[in-house]
Amino acid sequence: KDNGVLHSAEYIKFMAPFFNLEHLASADFESRLTAYTLLSSGLPSSLVIAWISSSDYDSAFVLSQATFKMQLSEAVGGTNVNASTVQDACGANMTSSDAVWGNPSAGMNYKLPWNGDKAGAAKKF
Repeated sequence: KDNGVLHSAEYIKFMAPFFNLEHLASADFESRLTAYTLLSSGLPSSLVIAWISSSDYDSAFVLSQATFKMQLSEAVGGTNVNASTVQDACGANMTSSDAVWGNPSAGMNYKLPWNGDKAGAAKKF
């Protein structure tokens, strides 16, 4: 249950000993870590990011605040949209749940059903 972007990338160091490539894996991870931490340099900090998708299965719009998406947004100098503010604006129809069932540290998903009016629900966002 490694929820972060860098935690997942670190698996290269876990697999390397099986191939006697520890030195290459460490060097590769360090170069990726450096590139990841330099992403935000020189970018505007006023960027507000919302990860929104449409789910035909649930007939809803989904605002995802999964941990890895939040970290990616912050890595490029952005600020994640405040889900509580969006939820207040959308009303009681917007529900929340774990992004990964049973793993609250993986972040949250917020669903706004469109109840047959997809265009109307889209305007709320």
